[in-house]
Amino acid sequence: MYKCFIVAVRPMFKEPIFSGVYASLVTPFDADEGVDESALRKLISRMVGEVDGLVVCGAEGEFEYLSDTERRRVIAVAVDEVAGRVPLIVGTGSASTRLACQLSSFAEEAGADAVIVSTPYFLFPADKGYHQHFLEVSNSTSLPMIVYNPMETCIGRIPRKVLEDISYLDNVVALADSSGDMPYLMEVIEKVKGRMDVLVSNEETVYPSLCVGCSGMILGSAQVYPSLWRGMFNSFADGDDDQSRILQARVQKLSRLFMRHGLAVPLKAALRMIGEPVGKARGPLKEGGSLLHEDREEIKVELERIGMLERAGQSVTEYDMPLNERFSDIGISPADIQSHGVRLSSASHGSGEERAVIDIALGRKDGLLGDVFASQLVYLDHGKESLPIVLEPNLATLPPCLIIPVMELRSMRQANMVYGPAQGAIAKAIVDLCAEGMVPQRVMDECIMLARVFMDPNALDRSSIYVNFHQATRKAMEELLKEVPQ
Repeated sequence: MYKCFIVAVRPMFKEPIFSGVYASLVTPFDADEGVDESALRKLISRMVGEVDGLVVCGAEGEFEYLSDTERRRVIAVAVDEVAGRVPLIVGTGSASTRLACQLSSFAEEAGADAVIVSTPYFLFPADKGYHQHFLEVSNSTSLPMIVYNPMETCIGRIPRKVLEDISYLDNVVALADSSGDMPYLMEVIEKVKGRMDVLVSNEETVYPSLCVGCSGMILGSAQVYPSLWRGMFNSFADGDDDQSRILQARVQKLSRLFMRHGLAVPLKAALRMIGEPVGKARGPLKEGGSLLHEDREEIKVELERIGMLERAGQSVTEYDMPLNERFSDIGISPADIQSHGVRLSSASHGSGEERAVIDIALGRKDGLLGDVFASQLVYLDHGKESLPIVLEPNLATLPPCLIIPVMELRSMRQANMVYGPAQGAIAKAIVDLCAEGMVPQRVMDECIMLARVFMDPNALDRSSIYVNFHQATRKAMEELLKEVPQ
């Protein structure tokens, strides 16, 4: 059996035992919420070689929702599947000191390489109780022991003085901290330096945590995009701070989504998206409650953005047809435009998939455009629903305006882009022009607008979409208003 750890009293300023990227794996469940051993083996097999080590039965593994029998089985399966190819760290934490000791002893007998033990939870001990808990667990096994500070599930942190004291225990070799509290982390590193490694377990603060002295990371997201975290760690080790910051920023939104929604539920959603059959989280954790549909779509968008998922659908960056024909599909023909005095303007901004194109029709409320405006609100075209443009809820623009998608919206992601940054940018541009005195008062009082918007179905960059539609709207409106007497 491959072992990479030395169990002994750690001399001062010893090289880190735990360094690099460790993936804290989810526990796959089948349709009946039973442990899916086949899926667990598949997940482990994929991750071996992708990271520096694996963790099972951690927070992401929903250890508290596993029975004692199930946890022992997951440990046994993991040891067998890993087969010494990478270090295997086993979560043996429990609110009960006695159970944590029993599981730690079992992990050693089963062949694990180390244990990770969470702080006691639910009923919170005093400092002496924390110390006694970790002392007894430490005495129950000769394996290297990592103390886990799971801020997302525990009230409070392991007191700094307790950490300093237990850092002198022979086999307590590291702290995994998920608090995201940088002042706390820096003080801990100062107090335990040379006796304990400190690993960051908060996806949102990996780069700054490495900067202040963490030797590595234990992350649930490392099973979703391991190459990015490996790239960051290697860049940091090579002294390339710029690249490290770039990689942290690249996954910052995904990291935030994972951390804010409790890890297990969003991680399993992401893993299913990339083809891992891990099932859903075990009750009471439920998607739709812990993770709304919109949140899942955001995760999907971000996975596409970082290259973990292929973008669905064909890219359509071109949109070109005579301006007076662009409103025909909603009942406004070129002849109608001429006979009813409807004014048209079009503008574009940006390039590639985030290019924004907007066509604006301006007319009187009591004329043809007013009738079409009302019809579009009443008779919605599925996939091309027309919605009022608002600056914020219940605050419509003047003149009133409808946003009408050119392309059929086939996913929540596409709808989020059109009715999110594009709609917000158009509203802001209209309000800005009104505030600047560019829009005559009689236009605000008597007229109405329709805004046909085009963007590529694969557009992903919300910031670029917002900027491009804001600029395109300003250009189109300024051109349109040139022909309107003040």
